Amino acid sequence: MTNDIKSTMEKVLVATRIHQVNASIPPKIDEIVDFVKSCITFSSKVLICINYGSLETTGIFKDQLVEVFSQHELTDKVILLPLVYWGRFTTALNTIVVKAMEEGFETLIFQVIFQYLNCYLLF
Repeated sequence: MTNDIKSTMEKVLVATRIHQVNASIPPKIDEIVDFVKSCITFSSKVLICINYGSLETTGIFKDQLVEVFSQHELTDKVILLPLVYWGRFTTALNTIVVKAMEEGFETLIFQVIFQYLNCYLLF
């Protein structure tokens, strides 16, 4: 990988949101891990906004993700943002934009977690 590509990747944040539409269908953590692994091939970090029903279940889900990301050595590549107020979709999207600006990213890619880009198509 050239220094130009590395330099560009350091300024790229991929962001998605996970929300619980149907409490009987939990998100698949292995798919989330695969998503993050794919995204860090063309970005430096992945931001995930989480709303999993209640504050308690959102916290439990966040803890599960932290543990799994640690096991896969991805902790320093992921920013988890649990949101108490979800609204429809603008709250999460606006929060992502603000966080990207605060962290100094120059490029923000919004990505649907289950339709993520295959990095091999980009390079």
